[in-house]
Amino acid sequence: TPAYGAALQTGAARAAIVWPDADWQALGLQAAIIAPRARLAMARLTQLMDQTPAQTGISAQALVDPTAMVAADASIGAFCVVGAGAVIGAGTWIADQVSIAPGVVIGAGCRIYAGVRLQAGVRLGDRVILQPNVVIGGDGFSFVTAEPSNVEIARETLGDAALQAPDDPTWHRIHSLGGVLIGDDVEIGASSTVDAGTIRATQVGQGTKVDNLVQIGHNVIVGAHCLLCAQAGVAGSTVIGDRVVVGGKAGIADNLKIGNDVVLGGGSVVLSHVPAGRVMMGYPATKMQLHIDSYKALRRLPRLLRDIATRQ
Repeated sequence: TPAYGAALQTGAARAAIVWPDADWQALGLQAAIIAPRARLAMARLTQLMDQTPAQTGISAQALVDPTAMVAADASIGAFCVVGAGAVIGAGTWIADQVSIAPGVVIGAGCRIYAGVRLQAGVRLGDRVILQPNVVIGGDGFSFVTAEPSNVEIARETLGDAALQAPDDPTWHRIHSLGGVLIGDDVEIGASSTVDAGTIRATQVGQGTKVDNLVQIGHNVIVGAHCLLCAQAGVAGSTVIGDRVVVGGKAGIADNLKIGNDVVLGGGSVVLSHVPAGRVMMGYPATKMQLHIDSYKALRRLPRLLRDIATRQ
């Protein structure tokens, strides 16, 4: 980008990737490649320069059940556990200390880094990347009381009803039997979690990228080519369309529908359905321009009150 152009003159580089219309000879270069989109050029360059993990076969310290189907060219690191009937596709690389439950299916060309946990009912597509300590397929946070709980009453009455201690406060677990389906080319960042569905599978669509410390709840459906940024949370049974961007620390309540091509600003909290193509911000999330106008009005409020008091 032009911001880095001057630095070229202070270094020893003889060639560089530069922006359109750059006077690369004046920058002291002997050759240049023109890249209209700098970050896309970075994506291509870093892909070329990244060190692909070496295929090392199955470690002698790994525990692989005899009924598991492991491709001949797959690699499994030390202290991994692969359960009965699991399937690991061609060219997949698995680091150390990964646990793979019985019946898990992993596609071809995947990279699974240290400490990942794949629970029962998980299916990964091809070329999936799971960063360290990802957990896929843990039980969803789903409990019920014998009588309507205070949280149900509060939600139904919007807080108007008086709340009191129930006769039986026991929370009964609703077990998660549906598993998780992860599409091709999905990447999930370190320490993120995707909970298993109750009856049907939780789903993450093709090409979606999930940042670190993201929580995707049970029964959620995330569409294709979405971005979920760090510390975002999606509550159970919400459906997210294709190409949706969820900003960092954004939260989406349960049982909502988020349309295609929605952008949620960082820290937004979505409490209602969002139509396709909408840009949202704030808590509760509203159209970005409305949020900005409301914020400006709120900041003017002390001055307006002061002016009114002065006139009186």
